[in-house]
Amino acid sequence: MSSMDPKIEEAAKNGDINFLIGALYKHSPDYFLKQQGSDRNIFHIAAWNERVEFIKEPIQRLPKHILNQLHFQKNENGKTPLQKAAGERNLRNITLWVGEEKAVHKGE
Repeated sequence: MSSMDPKIEEAAKNGDINFLIGALYKHSPDYFLKQQGSDRNIFHIAAWNERVEFIKEPIQRLPKHILNQLHFQKNENGKTPLQKAAGERNLRNITLWVGEEKAVHKGE
């Protein structure tokens, strides 16, 4: 897996949705699968920094096969992004994350 662009990493840390929306238009979906050195993807980083609202745009715009990879990529501790959010015991973030997934996939 190739290295994550430091700009998207910073956007995930800070919850910079404007940068994210621009990146969604500018880059191919594979751009979002890249990981930083500790095997974290943008969803891990957003969960760690309690920026789960940052995942709304990718959930709504990225192809399902890319989302599946983002959801199930494991970090250096073997945790998926949702497991990381759950480990932080932040019910608001978990509810937001799962609720957004349900809303997007309701029509399938």
